[in-house]
Amino acid sequence: MPRRRLELPRPYGHQHLKLARLPVPPPGQSHVPKVILYVLSIALLADKKSPPLNSCQQKGPLCTEEKLQYISFNKARSAFLVSPGEKSATWKESEKRAKMLIKDQIQIPQKEGREDLMDPVMKQTDPVMKYGKNEKLVTIFGGSGFVGRHLVQRLAHQGYRIRVAVRRPELANYLRPLGNVGQIHPLHANIRDPCSVARAIEGTDVVINLAAILFEKGPQTFKAIHHHAACRIAQATLDAGITQLIHISALGAESTSPSLYARSKAAGEKEILHFFPEAIIFRPSLVFGPEDQVFNRFAILARLLPFLPLIGSKTRFQPVFVSDFTKAIARAIEEKTNTGIIYEIGGPEVLTLRELVEKTLSVIQRRCLILEIPFPLAKLLAVFFQLLPRPLFTLDQIHLLKQDNIVSETAIKQGKTLEGLGIKPCGMETILPSYLTRFRRTGQFEPPQNMEKKDI
Repeated sequence: MPRRRLELPRPYGHQHLKLARLPVPPPGQSHVPKVILYVLSIALLADKKSPPLNSCQQKGPLCTEEKLQYISFNKARSAFLVSPGEKSATWKESEKRAKMLIKDQIQIPQKEGREDLMDPVMKQTDPVMKYGKNEKLVTIFGGSGFVGRHLVQRLAHQGYRIRVAVRRPELANYLRPLGNVGQIHPLHANIRDPCSVARAIEGTDVVINLAAILFEKGPQTFKAIHHHAACRIAQATLDAGITQLIHISALGAESTSPSLYARSKAAGEKEILHFFPEAIIFRPSLVFGPEDQVFNRFAILARLLPFLPLIGSKTRFQPVFVSDFTKAIARAIEEKTNTGIIYEIGGPEVLTLRELVEKTLSVIQRRCLILEIPFPLAKLLAVFFQLLPRPLFTLDQIHLLKQDNIVSETAIKQGKTLEGLGIKPCGMETILPSYLTRFRRTGQFEPPQNMEKKDI
């Protein structure tokens, strides 16, 4: 076909595109090397730690210890002896000769012999070596969020196969490197569609519902996501014959709450337990960790503004580290928890919202005026802020801030907490500096404010 005018001219009359002519061996002669080395597997077992070669070490000059090299190929399915001094005529002759020697004279090492050659670092980092192969398939709805990505990483390190059901799987491809090749698979699923939900949990062993929103937008309403979608997932899990269902709710989920968010969460819990009485429900408090939307937002505002507006400064919270929370979910998957129970998850400290902001300012070593906004004025501002595509706060969130978000005394007495699951929660003092130091004036190199200057 003639070359189009849009194509750039090629130099030297296309000579640079011609294939190179390689020498071809004459008939009857083989261009195969002396001995075909199958070096696609573990390593050469030629050192002192290699298993003994038994009778092969005493059978003639060909089988001396100095000349032999044992190669394990395809998990010891086949092996070949290599003798550097011998000349092999053809491929078939050398292969036949090697197989005959192996069959008669060599004992192929078992699994224990190969484990000694594994890198000890790989044993700790590779989930298959560390935890063993796990055949369970876990489907996570809403697994691309803040808690979801940490949960995916933990389950991947424990060897589970993970299916992440999200609306836009192309935006969840960043989860794939958290596990081995093919271990994590983002899948398109619309939790408002029963057929899509049934397709997402097909063939799975454990279903986890992390889907949640903080503000309503279009068809993504609290009632559709927290209530109807939870009911749809529970019913589909029951129809598929799946025995494990884990639902993530929130502290303060009550049917009498003034917040629509809390009421929809309570309705979702009720539907979950109605269709699936063996389900496990977690109610976390404020979850913090790298890339959270609480302490990072406070730090950003403190860096940009001379003052911090604060609504509900006396509301109490019990922040929990995201790693502790995902550890509790992993315990539930391993069936180390009781079924049909609502767990309330909180950290070791109970602080007011003002104390949380002051702790953030202490970590980032900045001074900022905290301006408390009364609830009537906050409601007036929320009417305008909730019209934005991503509002700073909404009217429903102000209703949430009127109630404390801490673990109840009943849950503590009944052992329905992190401590009851055998997990010691981490405090904020050790976690916050690990990801908030970037908000300091000179980053991680900012010296502590209480450090005294000493002459050197």
